[in-house]
Amino acid sequence: MQDVAAIVVDIAVIDPKSRVLLGATEAQINAQLATFSTFGNANFLVDFASGHAPGWLRTQWQNTINGITSLPRPALSGIRVYERFIYLSPPVR
Repeated sequence: MQDVAAIVVDIAVIDPKSRVLLGATEAQINAQLATFSTFGNANFLVDFASGHAPGWLRTQWQNTINGITSLPRPALSGIRVYERFIYLSPPVR
């Protein structure tokens, strides 16, 4: 941990009103939401890989969401992607 300067957190959230637009039943809604975390799915929000610059993951997620044509656009507009940096203080010696 001595070489870690910061921790970066990315999160995608959907508001409740937009969430219900994804399907008629809770099972349909959950199935649509699962496509964002299921590897190999067209809507999959990629995982971070080393070597990318800060902001890369958030940009990839937003581009994926913007390119989805199989889900209702009003539902997709309710998805927000956030990125936060948690800077760590250097150890005091």
